Amino acid sequence: MKCREKLAIVSPESIDITYLGGCEGCPHDRFSIEKPEWCAVTETVCRRCWDRELPSGSVIEHDGCSGCKHDSKTADEEPCVKCKGTVITFSDEYEARQDLYEPMEDEETTEEDPVNHPSHYNREGGMECIDEMVLVFGREAVKNFCLLNVWKYRYRAADKSGAEDLEKSDNYMRKYKELCEDDRTEAI
Repeated sequence: MKCREKLAIVSPESIDITYLGGCEGCPHDRFSIEKPEWCAVTETVCRRCWDRELPSGSVIEHDGCSGCKHDSKTADEEPCVKCKGTVITFSDEYEARQDLYEPMEDEETTEEDPVNHPSHYNREGGMECIDEMVLVFGREAVKNFCLLNVWKYRYRAADKSGAEDLEKSDNYMRKYKELCEDDRTEAI
């Protein structure tokens, strides 16, 4: 992956032809890569730098992930140090890490989320039902439960609550993928 391609993923607003090389900043400052001897700040050289291949496992400049509750932490603090968001996409290290992004909670509203976190599956002060199920029945059983619910909610979507059922199906697929990712992480 080229520096420019990675920047388009992690900071698309920084791609602009008005900047030297078409990108805001220097790839050496954004990514943990060595500055080449030929580096000089000119449009031609900057374009050459932005078109360089990133070495596998290069760490991105981490100034918080927009909307994540860990937004104020640095890349070497927990949990960011273990998150996919702080390494180059498609690298071996990226594949080995978990996505630890957690959306910020709006303190003013505690609106019911009937799809992702229904209140009837989460007792006050306790863990969510599905997380407790992993402890009681094991990860494999809950992975199967998730796949069955994906099927169920897709099957009934046309006859019942349509969009909400499709969202529930997607939520169970996300949980299934999360559990599969946990399996891969533990295997390492």
